[in-house]
Amino acid sequence: MKFIQNNKVIINLKIFYSITFVLLFSFLLRVIAVYYYGDTQIENEWSQLLNNLYDNRTLSYRSFENNLIPSVYMPPLYVLFLFIIKLFVPENLNFVKTVLSIQIILSIFSIYIFYNLSKYFFTKNWSIFISFILSIFPLEIYAVTQTSSVSLQFFLLTSYMYLFFSISRLKEFSWHKAFLFSLVSSLLMLLRGEFYLIFILTLFYLFFFKKINIKKIIAILLVSLIMLSPYLIRNYVVFNKITLTKSAGYNLWKGNNPFSKIEGAETAEAFSHNNINEKIENLSKDKLYDFNYDQLFLKEALIYIKSEPSKFLTRSIKRFFSYFYFNLNSDYPNYYNPLFIVPIAVTSIFSTFGIIITLRKLNFDIGYLLVYLFSTICIFSLFFILPRYKIIILPAQLIFMNYFFLECYEKIKPLKKLFNNGRN
Repeated sequence: MKFIQNNKVIINLKIFYSITFVLLFSFLLRVIAVYYYGDTQIENEWSQLLNNLYDNRTLSYRSFENNLIPSVYMPPLYVLFLFIIKLFVPENLNFVKTVLSIQIILSIFSIYIFYNLSKYFFTKNWSIFISFILSIFPLEIYAVTQTSSVSLQFFLLTSYMYLFFSISRLKEFSWHKAFLFSLVSSLLMLLRGEFYLIFILTLFYLFFFKKINIKKIIAILLVSLIMLSPYLIRNYVVFNKITLTKSAGYNLWKGNNPFSKIEGAETAEAFSHNNINEKIENLSKDKLYDFNYDQLFLKEALIYIKSEPSKFLTRSIKRFFSYFYFNLNSDYPNYYNPLFIVPIAVTSIFSTFGIIITLRKLNFDIGYLLVYLFSTICIFSLFFILPRYKIIILPAQLIFMNYFFLECYEKIKPLKKLFNNGRN
């Protein structure tokens, strides 16, 4: 008995040292990446939103005649994240470096959370293995170097998936974990407007396949709504409308206009088509500008889709496979850099084999991963696909890829013995 206990202690120490090494190595890689490739200023629309929020305490993206127009164009969470950092960062510290440093920390936490998520599917050693793959995954490292919402999103996504499987595996319902799940879900909805569709689908999945009491499902939903309520109330007070964001019409048009490809089109030609520029100029420059702007593009997108339904269907199918695998005709800068495209291609192909393997032993957990993976891909396939969107489905694809590796390694006895030493 004592020998068994000592052996367990040794194994646990090995596991502890291994995951510590992965996390420290991950930290080092990201520090180096940020040092050489990190942004030096807040990029794109985030700069405008942050400046207006910090200087004028107004969430605004556009202004007309020096009058700021309240915005619902972009999900608010990342700019609030930047705003809070800016409030507390002393002037003698570099703001952008501070943001990137915090994103490094979030990335390390994401890897650790992913390790714990993986333990719901694999042994500890296999979980360390796939966490190490994540730690060196170029897309995840690159995300840390950019002042964009991707790192925050990945942290919240891994937390969301971990909490989902934690709740689903408990014999007794945990209100504490249900609260955290609701909190993370609401934050994701404030970060990605379309996430509410995934959230609703998840609640249905828990209700129908885990038989969680409808009262508890409603409680999770209500807690999430309470978390969202400050922003929803703000929008109702300002616009007399209840909404999270108002950009679905523009995004649909970006992915579905005569000049669109997989990654959409915002070219001068696209804006000139059907006199869109003139229609934009004629919009009323009032607080409902974002709503009217989005409605204009929604109408243009629907006109095009109705006139070219076969193209819409073909593009959606191409986007589906480009999202799951990779884009064969990308115009995105450095998309075909081997550091980016090779890991993406390998993960996509091996995860396909993993999905085929898991279909033989389909259960609640694998079923939800499949629902999450394919519902996410289907939603984005209606609009457009950017390379960074791959990170949204990366946790699920890595888990399926690990199933493929497990199937291969279990056929090699010495390796099977090694990995089984870390079984929970």
